[in-house]
Amino acid sequence: MAQLHPDPPQRGRGLGDQLVDLPKGRRPDGLERWTFQVNTPARRFYEWHGFVAVEHSDGRRNEEREPDVRDVWSRESPAP
Repeated sequence: MAQLHPDPPQRGRGLGDQLVDLPKGRRPDGLERWTFQVNTPARRFYEWHGFVAVEHSDGRRNEEREPDVRDVWSRESPAP
């Protein structure tokens, strides 16, 4: 999944839900993604959509050198 950032006035209208459901439908065996640890709204959003944190890093492996978290989703992940 590429980086997507909804325009703040457009948040809460369901577009993000649709954008997450699309790759879930195309990759039913599972997905993984990274989010910066400080991005609490994004982390909550993906957690709501069944992603589970499986790894935390100190940021040494990303361009921004920002601590991040790897989330995974599978059909077996808890549903919201």
